[in-house]
Amino acid sequence: MKVRGCAKKSKAFTSLLDVYTNRDQYAVEAKKKGKTVIAVFGSDVPVEILHAAGMLPVQVYGGKNLDLTAADKYLEYAFDPCIRSQFEKMVDGTYSNLVDFVVMSRSSDALTRVFYYLREIRLTEPDVPVPPVYFIEQFFLRNFDNQRKNITRFNKFRKVVEAWAARELRDEEIWESCRLYNEDRQYLRDFSALRHGEHPTVLGSEFLVAVGASMFMPVEKHIELMKQLLEDAKAWDEVKAVNIFLTGSAQEDTDLYEQIEALGGNVTAEDHDWGDRYAAMDIDLNMITPERALVDRYWLRTPSTKHALIRDRVASVVADSERGEVSKGLIFVHQYEESPSWDYPSQIKALKDRGIECLALTKQKYRIEDNAELKEKLGSFLKGGDIQ
Repeated sequence: MKVRGCAKKSKAFTSLLDVYTNRDQYAVEAKKKGKTVIAVFGSDVPVEILHAAGMLPVQVYGGKNLDLTAADKYLEYAFDPCIRSQFEKMVDGTYSNLVDFVVMSRSSDALTRVFYYLREIRLTEPDVPVPPVYFIEQFFLRNFDNQRKNITRFNKFRKVVEAWAARELRDEEIWESCRLYNEDRQYLRDFSALRHGEHPTVLGSEFLVAVGASMFMPVEKHIELMKQLLEDAKAWDEVKAVNIFLTGSAQEDTDLYEQIEALGGNVTAEDHDWGDRYAAMDIDLNMITPERALVDRYWLRTPSTKHALIRDRVASVVADSERGEVSKGLIFVHQYEESPSWDYPSQIKALKDRGIECLALTKQKYRIEDNAELKEKLGSFLKGGDIQ
């Protein structure tokens, strides 16, 4: 990643960048010390319960240069490339050597199918190094019945974590974890806000670093670095660029953002799981039980591209674009990732009605450099108007 001179001077930012770049370092160190490390597969696992039990949650991530031999053996090619690369690391021994357990959330239909595949591999091919996997079967349509079911499932998950930890968790421990994660997410939202406004000083790629690092390190350490980063970033050089809202596929690295920045744009708001959505919505600390509070936070935050109604997605995209003070909207969807494709025609119409120019790039290759026309299309879009 190309780092601006002003950001290089921030010890907090360079520390976060080191974690973002070397993502397994805290997990390796925790394992050496005998701490339980949990791989989080999906975007809706209540990590607060894991933290309350003294465990280190780390996000499962893929890789754009992986040999997908194992994924090719088990998965159909219709799985999107990010899921395929994450699956590869699940079965090639990467995570069996790094974590004690894997917790998966029902964040998409593809992830649900991946759980069934991993479960079957563990049952029928015990020599394949797949770690023990626990699946949280959440429901995301917003009604009372689903809320009740999700509370039951979070209660069950708490019992599973207690069994892993060989002790009961007190409500006070979970509430304290909730408070810490609320604090951390607020710092991330404050840092995100420095991307827009009268004198923006933060690039979208820099915000991704802050978010991504939080997925691989203890929350207490991340809070400490974010406090300092916020103070540092206020004095950074002003960013002069075209403000862009990004939706579609999640971006596990900064490649797309850096491409946009090199062409004169800046992503000032997004709704994917490695950006603003990760920090969206606090946990209500006044709820009667921590499980109820956690259910509502993961259930009611920014609607996901993978399991929300189109009308909810459209309303959310409009609100996010207004918050980011954007003049252009970019829909970027990976090849074989179908769910964002259901939403974007309605999103484009809603954004255009508000004077926001749009570009839809679908069926995009996982590796940014493999999209031959991407730079040209982005460049024309940032200089001109809509390109379809």
